Amino acid sequence: RIQPLILSGYPEGGLLSAGALAAGLGPAAAGSIVEPKLDRALKRLMTAVTPEKPGLIFGSHYIAEPVYRFCQKSFDNGRI
Repeated sequence: RIQPLILSGYPEGGLLSAGALAAGLGPAAAGSIVEPKLDRALKRLMTAVTPEKPGLIFGSHYIAEPVYRFCQKSFDNGRI
């Protein structure tokens, strides 16, 4: 089980909103944090990460650019 599970969407990129994602997950979303703003969801994730508790981002390649921008990594050149 992943805890906490932070749900966010990226409707600007053609993906579901956080609310629609939570609704689609149904009971599996119970107890999760629904954060409509992607940047706030990423900040929450980064504050939850520790050496013993890594953070994972699941999503489509459509979300890669804003995630890389948040992490201050170049999306289109060099090694990551």
